[in-house]
Amino acid sequence: MDTESIYYCVGSRIKEKRKYLGLSVVRLAEDMGITQQQFNRYERGTSRISIHYLMYLADMFHVPVDYFFGKE
Repeated sequence: MDTESIYYCVGSRIKEKRKYLGLSVVRLAEDMGITQQQFNRYERGTSRISIHYLMYLADMFHVPVDYFFGKE
């Protein structure tokens, strides 16, 4: 899997879980200290999300970090 595909997969999983949990982009972006635009770029896979933010989201979503890479 190439790098672009990985970030697209990660972003898709973030968006899927965020919507499932009923969380807004506004709330998560504010909690993370980033703009809504940046959060949207993470969800689209057009910007590389740091491991720090992935760990934060994993904690918020109650999932292991590897969930974002398509693992259950």
